[in-house]
Parts: sequence; C-alpha cells; structure tokens
Amino acid sequence: MALQKHQDSALITLARKLDKSPLPSSDRACLINLPDGSTRLGVTQLVNFVHHGGEYAGALFGRVSFRFAGDSSEFSNAFSPTHDVAWFIVDHKNGVVQFGPEEGLIVRHPGLGIGSYIVGQLLRILSGGTAHGSYKVVSSELPMSALDALPAAQRAENERRIENVFGNAGFYLSSAAGVRVIGARKVAELKPHWNWEKVKFLNPGHLIDLAAKSLNSCRIAETATGELKIQVEALKTDIASATDNLEEARVELDALSEIKAAEQQQAAKREAQLVSRLEEAEADLFRMTGELDESKVAYLQLLSDPASSPAATAVRPVAYQSSPLFVFELGTQTRILTWSVVAGCFFLGAASLAIQAFH
Repeated sequence: MALQKHQDSALITLARKLDKSPLPSSDRACLINLPDGSTRLGVTQLVNFVHHGGEYAGALFGRVSFRFAGDSSEFSNAFSPTHDVAWFIVDHKNGVVQFGPEEGLIVRHPGLGIGSYIVGQLLRILSGGTAHGSYKVVSSELPMSALDALPAAQRAENERRIENVFGNAGFYLSSAAGVRVIGARKVAELKPHWNWEKVKFLNPGHLIDLAAKSLNSCRIAETATGELKIQVEALKTDIASATDNLEEARVELDALSEIKAAEQQQAAKREAQLVSRLEEAEADLFRMTGELDESKVAYLQLLSDPASSPAATAVRPVAYQSSPLFVFELGTQTRILTWSVVAGCFFLGAASLAIQAFH
C-alpha cells in the first residue's frame, strides 16, 4: 500500500501557531449518554479559520475541542489545549491536508464516544470547507510512546478504539514500513461518523426543547421548594409553640418544686417538734415511773409494819343498815399511791399514742 507522507515542517509550524492563537470560534451542544443511563450536556468549540498572508495564504485551519457543560467536578468542564482536541490544516497550493496534534487525540473520559464525536465534527468542517475531494491526506505516525505506557489490557482496548474511531471515519492504519501510521488516500474517502447511541448532536430545535424541559423541571422544583418552605415555616411555628409550652411547664415545675421544698421543710420542722415533745414525754414518764416506784416501796413498807408507823391510822369501815353498799375510807398514804398509779397510767397511754402518731 502506497503511503502519502509529505511532512511539511513549515505547514505544521503554522498549524501549531494557529492552534495557540485566539481565533474566532463557535460553540455547539451535544448530549452524552453515560453507562448508568444518565445524560450529560457537552460543548464543542469549533474553529473554521482562513489564514491570510505569507507562504500559505488561504490555508484553512479547523479545530474541534470538547468539554462537559456545567460545574460538576466529576467530569472535565474546561477546554484543554492538549486533551479532547483535534485539528487540521489545508494547504491549497500543494493540495494536501495535515491532521494534528502530533501527540495524538487524547480523550480524558474514554469509552463515552467522545473521541469519535470530535473526529466526526472535525470532518464535517473539512467537508464543508474549501478543501477539494482530491486533496491528499498526509499520513502521521501514531504516538506509540503513550500507548506503550498503558497496561496490556488497556493497550489492547485502546488499539480497538483507535481502529473503530478512525476506521469508521475512512482512515487507514498501517505498519507496512515498520512504523504504525494513520492516513487516507484523499479527502473524498473521509466521512463524518460517530456513535449516535453515545453522543447526540443537538441542533437549535433540540436545544430549545431541552431548555423548555429544563425550565419545566425548574418550575416544578420551585413549586416544590415553595411548598417545602411553607412546611418549614409551619414546623418553625410548631417548634416555637412547643418551646413556649415547655418554658411554661418548666416555670410551673419550678414553682411546684419550691412548694414541695417548703412543705418538706415544714414537715421536717413538725417532725423535729414531735421528736422533742416525745423526748420530753419520755423524760417525764421516766421521772414519774421512778416516783411511782418510790411510792410503791414506801407503801409496801407501811403495809408490812402498820403498828410501828406513827402515821398509820385504823381504817374503820362504816356501814349503813339502809344501804346495800359498803363505803371504805382510805388513809392518806393509800390515796397518794392510788392517784400516782392513775397518773402513771395516764402518761403511759399518752406517750404510747404520741409514739404511734409519730411513726
């Protein structure tokens, strides 16, 4: 297979210079279908510039760059000068087309169809430009150093992607001269192609529909947000009311605690008074018991020796014939002893009742 390899260093230098220059561009939108079933909006920046002046006056320079839309950190959302970018330059004087960059098309998120989409959009610019179908395509060496740095499994997968992307677009890959090169015989053999199942081009009508859908989703979200705000305000009101009720209950509980503390103090005071009275009653009882024992001993001595006691007097019973009752007259010591016994019994009963009431 004959290979068209026309390396024009001056043309490549011009292409590099134009690639780094701030050229007029336009943005296009696309929709990327992710493996999990979700979609992401992508943006391609298109450059279609005609160079004026110098040796290559009228040369056509085209470039396509890709990035994801939005500010998500999960995907790259900024254009890169080295990744997700490809360009071409057309030399009308010699009728050749050179593709770049020389480092190859490096895709930041492989497996999503982005590489084939970039190549397809680049060929759309080329086919719609001033390049004639008979123009020859300069073959380029594949950057094998980048491929060799990959693990074996990834290297095989990357080789398969390269063959699919560039083969479906009309390029050929060859190792006939011991060097892996990519190229095409002429521009007419190249055709815009990409995986529509993974990446879908969005025309203005699609963008309007997508914008309307997004606006509708935003409107629904705003309505839901408004309802949530109302619920939040209601919850705040309930929380404030519950807080007030809790504060009132706390105040009431504090008042009840103070009342209970006062009652406990009064009960303790009454208990102390009862204990004091009980101790006094016990002391009186002990004293009276001693006096009663002394009186009892004296009385027993009196009874055991009535004749020797000067205070002893005969007790003469007096009976009346007209009454069936007998009347006894007690002596002075006997009356004292009797009343002492009665008083002792009274105090013992009172003390017992006080002890039972206390317990």
